[in-house]
Amino acid sequence: MATWKAGWVKKASGRFLASYKDRYIQVERTELVVYENEDLATYLEKVDLENYDKCHELRSAFTKRNRLVLIRAAKSGNKVSII
Repeated sequence: MATWKAGWVKKASGRFLASYKDRYIQVERTELVVYENEDLATYLEKVDLENYDKCHELRSAFTKRNRLVLIRAAKSGNKVSII
């Protein structure tokens, strides 16, 4: 599978007082793969993008941090478009 985009991101743990960790990600045609570093030895998590319909970027006027929000597909079989 060819990699479309790759790079470093800060990933929150999802808790209220979340700590952010640097993670290396690769976005491919139908999945997003999260690694601890660039050696790509083992992945930490995979997100199957076929279960999502859209991806919205939320930009903050006050900070330089942006967030990406994946919107689940109403029906299975829909694919998210990555531009």
